[in-house]
Amino acid sequence: MDFQEKVEKWKQLHQTSKETAEKFYYDELFEDVIERFVSKSEALRKYRFLISLVGLSPQPVILFIKAVNPEKVLFICSEETEKYLDIIQQWTKLTLAQVTKELVDSSDPTDVYKSIKKFCTSKNPKEILLDFTGGKKSMVGGAAMAGNLLGIDTGYVDYI
Repeated sequence: MDFQEKVEKWKQLHQTSKETAEKFYYDELFEDVIERFVSKSEALRKYRFLISLVGLSPQPVILFIKAVNPEKVLFICSEETEKYLDIIQQWTKLTLAQVTKELVDSSDPTDVYKSIKKFCTSKNPKEILLDFTGGKKSMVGGAAMAGNLLGIDTGYVDYI
């Protein structure tokens, strides 16, 4: 089955059972999605560090990690989204030494800003990519503010 056929099957499954569709996505489709994303993202390899907002969907975070292949990653998550870190680790094989985790109040943009600023201390901002695909709007607002003020490039996965 080629990629497009898998996508069509996933869409059909999604109409009848979201649970079955999600299992199919991870078992049959997601590896292809990662491969396609990484092949189109060569420019992202220039970053040594990645900051990712963790929302209710771990897929964009996984895509950025696979594309960037960072030395270190800062995960900014809430108590509600922390559970997705296990899925992210399974797919990316990040080690504990590569990961910094910050739990924030997802409704407080200044929490996100402070976490990013702390992580960026003593790092070259040009070597950092900030992925604000996930998280609540207030988290994205704090991240965008931090990226702008600290001179960090930002990235966003529009469609998976």
